[in-house]
This record gives sequence, structure tokens and C-alpha cells, in this order.
Amino acid sequence: MAEADEVLARLREGNGLSMEEIARLGPAEVPALRELARSPEREVRRSTLTALTVMNPPNCEDVYLQAIRDAEDDLPYIALEGLEARLEPRHQPELLAIFDAREEGGYRAEIARTVGTLEGRGDFWELRRRADVEQDEDAREGLRMALARMGDGPSRQEIARRIPTLREHRKRLFLQHEMEYLKAPWILKALLPLLDDQEVHLDMRAVWHGQPGAEIPPEFRQKERVCDRAAVWVAEISGFRFSFPTERMVEFAESQLEEVRSYVRGLPPPVPLY
Repeated sequence: MAEADEVLARLREGNGLSMEEIARLGPAEVPALRELARSPEREVRRSTLTALTVMNPPNCEDVYLQAIRDAEDDLPYIALEGLEARLEPRHQPELLAIFDAREEGGYRAEIARTVGTLEGRGDFWELRRRADVEQDEDAREGLRMALARMGDGPSRQEIARRIPTLREHRKRLFLQHEMEYLKAPWILKALLPLLDDQEVHLDMRAVWHGQPGAEIPPEFRQKERVCDRAAVWVAEISGFRFSFPTERMVEFAESQLEEVRSYVRGLPPPVPLY
């Protein structure tokens, strides 16, 4: 209890918490955390929302929704992460009301993506109606991603159409983040162009900051090409067991990549839900 009180005191002072400190908090501290999550002090509110998101206690959805509704900077994103872990269809109407009320395209895009994680449990047509009239580019992209995850044929076709045109940063963003959101069998055939892409998209040597002349540790000598990451995604999404281990940060042989391409070519065309 004394340890938990010390952690709460640090929160009240606006300090961020380590994972070890958050682990000292339990159900008995949730009422105090709910109160601190509504603090007028931004740093207090931010640190508390982060702690709640890590702890994932029940019955805090109203706290997250309030932050999504009225907070600024990165607080709505933290709150959306917390809410997503407890998201139910009953939350969609309020989330969409906040979507309609907020002007910032970035927040609205993330709200749409969060609703999209409901997939078949969500109200597809409420999201589709908003996509038909959306003017903000960021919000429109978030709606497209959400609708694709929920089964919208045109949204999936547009995402697939753009994959071969992705360049540099946008390609890395797609492989590392958007695929994490979209990962489902329907996207596998659209990855075929990436399975031919030899561009290095992740080189660990770029993040090595050792002393000049020092030997680079083995874990910082690794690199991964676009085709390598695409092959890993095919294996992870399909569950198919190839004749070789499909691990990240591995440079596959051409024969191994061709095995993955052959598998993807043999898949049936995806059938959208809408």
C-alpha cells in the first residue's frame, strides 16, 4: 500500500511512471486514478491515462471517452488505445458522435480506425455514410482503413491498388504499422508486388550509436528488405508453414521468396463482405 501511495503521489506531481511503478498499482488504486485522469493538469492527466492503458482495468471506458472528446496533443491517442482494449459495439455511437464533433483530421482518423477494430460487430453503414461525405484527407484515410478492415470491397481495392505505388517512408509505414492493423487473408494477394521489392526498408546499423571504430554488435548488423517483411506477413497472416523459418530481420534466399510468391499466386481471389 505504501508503495502504491508513493506512485500516486508521483502522478499528482505530474511525473511519468515506469512500467515497474505502474505494476505497483492495483484495483484498489483505480478510483484515485479515475480522478487523476480528469485532472486539469495536462501532464497529470497524460501519465494517468498511460497508467490506466497499461493496467487495463474494467469500467474505465467513460474516462477514456472523455479524454477522446476534449483532450489535446497526444492524450486522445492514449485514451483510444486504452478504450480499444475494452471496446464493445455499445461504444460506437458515442465514438462516432465525437468523430462528428472534433475538427482535427488526425484525431478523427484514429477514432475511425478504432471503430474499425469492431469488424463484424460494428455498424458498418454508419461508418460508410461518413466516408461518403468526408472532406479531410487524414480522416478519409482513417475511414478507408477502418472500412477495409470491416469488409468494404471498394476500400480494400483502393488500398491494394496503391501498394505498388508506395515510396520510401510511406512504404515503411505501411509494412510496419498499417499491415499490423489490416492483417487479414484478403490482403495477401495485394502483397505480391512487395515480394519482388529488394529495397532495404530497415537497417539496424542506422540506429547503432557506438564509439567510432568500435565493432558493431551482431544484433545491429541485421537488415530487412521489403520482400523479406512481406514474406513474413504472408506467413503470419496465412498460418501456412513454408519449408523454411519465416522470421523477421532475416534476408531470405530468392528460392525461398519464390516459394512464398507461388503460394500467394495460388490463393483464391478475396471476397468482400460489402
